[in-house]
Amino acid sequence: VDLFSEQGIKIIQVKCGGFHSACITEDGQLYTWGQGRNGALGGNTRDDLFEPVSPHELRRLKFSYLDCGPENTIAVDQTGVIHASGDNRYKQTAADMGEQLFAFRSLEHIFPHKTV
Repeated sequence: VDLFSEQGIKIIQVKCGGFHSACITEDGQLYTWGQGRNGALGGNTRDDLFEPVSPHELRRLKFSYLDCGPENTIAVDQTGVIHASGDNRYKQTAADMGEQLFAFRSLEHIFPHKTV
């Protein structure tokens, strides 16, 4: 992604969903871009984003792992807490059935044991 190479930022992980992508940079920041229709990008937006953006609710955290579903994103921060955003028709993001998550939500209350 040109934005990162222009700023000398190294990407350590990248994943693609159905119509969106996400990455983690060397310093642990998470970025999302693409179609935001069902909240897959977080940031409390449904807008499509054509450049990588760090969702505001995650900027204070550092991440070590992420994955993307067709319309959702799951990320694990460096303390082992799972965060999710996006489509939840089948409880993919572990929220209440059918609830769409337009901002990343910590799942620590559902999964109290840290993920490593």
